[in-house]
Amino acid sequence: MALIDQFNLAVNTLFKNRVQEAMAAAAASIYAEVQTTAGHGKRTQLATSVLGNPTIYVAAFAGYVATDATVAAAAGTVTTATADVQQALVTDAAINNAIAAIWNAIAGV
Repeated sequence: MALIDQFNLAVNTLFKNRVQEAMAAAAASIYAEVQTTAGHGKRTQLATSVLGNPTIYVAAFAGYVATDATVAAAAGTVTTATADVQQALVTDAAINNAIAAIWNAIAGV
């Protein structure tokens, strides 16, 4: 997937809405993890921030999720005209997995 395709996917409203829901689910899951989890303090700080004001974080997360290899392969070539259709090709599981994979980096762990 070319960078312009990743950008077009990342700024698509439907895709961002899905990413935002996945962020909320991840945050709730992080609150439930054991405190001995590596980086738990920073992970929960990010979870609190995400739940408190998701619109601040959704653009960053969507940008990272769009670069995930599984997400990119599923979406294929994305133009502004086809983004609604192409984003639907990405499974919720792929978005959830991409969020989980990037969470620690965004949290600073």
